[in-house]
Formats: sequence, C-alpha cells, structure tokens
Amino acid sequence: MTLLLKASRLLLRHYVRLIHFYILAFLITLGLFMVLNVFGIALALPLGVSLAYITAATIISGEKQDTSKLFIGYSNGRFGHNLLFSTLRGLFTYLLTFILSWRIISYGLNSDRLVDLAVWTNLHPYAVIIMLIVIAYLPAFLIAAAMSMTPYLLADPGIDTVGQNPLVISHRILKGNYARLLMVRSFFLLWYGWILVGSIFLVMWIYVLLWGAPNWPFTYESFEWFARIYVISLIIHPFLIMPLKHVVHALLYTEIRHKASQETKSASEDSA
Repeated sequence: MTLLLKASRLLLRHYVRLIHFYILAFLITLGLFMVLNVFGIALALPLGVSLAYITAATIISGEKQDTSKLFIGYSNGRFGHNLLFSTLRGLFTYLLTFILSWRIISYGLNSDRLVDLAVWTNLHPYAVIIMLIVIAYLPAFLIAAAMSMTPYLLADPGIDTVGQNPLVISHRILKGNYARLLMVRSFFLLWYGWILVGSIFLVMWIYVLLWGAPNWPFTYESFEWFARIYVISLIIHPFLIMPLKHVVHALLYTEIRHKASQETKSASEDSA
C-alpha cells in the first residue's frame, strides 16, 4: 500500500490545486447526462483524458494548472481519437459491469430464490447479494486494471498514440507493475463495490415499492439506515475518492514513464 500512502500525501499537498477540476468535471458530466442521457456520458469521456493530464502535470511540476486545461481532451485535433478509445475502454469495463450487475438484480428480485440461497449459504440476504455482486464484478475489475493507463497515454504530450492502440499499450507498460496496481485498486474496488451495491439496492427497493415482491426479506426500517450512509458516500465520492483514484494512477504512470526514460537513456549511453 506504499503507492496509496504516497498518493494520499500528494493529494493533500495539491488538493487545493486539483479539487476544482474534479468537481467541474463531475458537474459537467452530470449536466451532460441530464440533457443527453447516455450520449452525454459518451461526450464527457474525454474529460478523463483532461483530468489525467492535469493530475500528472500537477504532481510533476507542483504548479497550478490553468482552468482551460480541463478541455485539453477535446483540443489539438485529438477529440475523435480520445473519444474513440475512451468509449472503447468504457464499453469493455462499465458495460460489462452493468450487464453482470443487472443479472444479479434480476436474480435478487426473485425473493424465493434469494431466501433459498441465503439458507443454503447460511448468510443474511444482504450478504448474499453483496457476494454475488463481487463475483460478477471481478472480470470487469481485471479488464479495467489492464486498461487503466489509457487516459494517461492519451494525455501524455510525449507519446503519439495516433495509429496505435493505447488500450494494448496500457497493458504492455503495466507488466511488472500489476501487483502494485491490483493491490491499490482493491481499495477502490471495495468503495465502488459499495456504491454499486447501493445503486442495486435502491433499484430493487424502488421496484418493490412500485410493483411489490412476495416474501421480500427487507423492511423499510432495515433499509433506512443504509440509505442515509449511502447518500453520505455519494457526497464524499467527488471530493475525496475520485481525486485520490486519479492521483494514484497518475503517480504510477509517472513512475513507469520515468523508469522507461531512464532505461532508454542508459541504453543510449551504453551504445555510445
């Protein structure tokens, strides 16, 4: 967890320089989604490239970036390129997560089946649903880790990814670093798992309120405490978790790039 601790210190040092970018990106994405639905989310994807550039540049130079950098993912004639690979990355991860999670929702809404599984595993129905969601999310977790450096590759002015596949390059440069990456992403897996579980429970609860479900094992009282904690989590997310996740990945990317440049320099000196 050394990477996570180092990133936490960097975030504390640069928090004031970075936080308004994350909040603006979050609000822009939310606004585009409210206006254009799924097309709005797709249109907001290059913001991830912008945040990757801003975060990496800030932790390297220590200087505050201009607000106009928030739209660097849309400029320099790279909008189409950034949109394409950001969309592909999202399809491989979030769509897979959604499909698997929806299967879990469908399974969980069958209350008789849920109760039977709870009895068979000797677990509370809450725990059964969480267990199924974690199992369903694992494939997406591994795929997302392999492609996690994609926005940083797209944002790196020293790398030309035009004509190349940054999704493949991301996997390639992470070789030898997967252990550290998966360890630190496990922390975020717990958090996003909690957010995902909360979303699924909310959908299931709304479904039950509207259409009912026989033998539904949860009462309003048992759900009320959960809803309060979940709302607090949604407030914390854009102010702390999202910035920390960006800083962790930016830090790992800058370390990989620095190591690669040092190796290239050493090889050049040896050949000379």
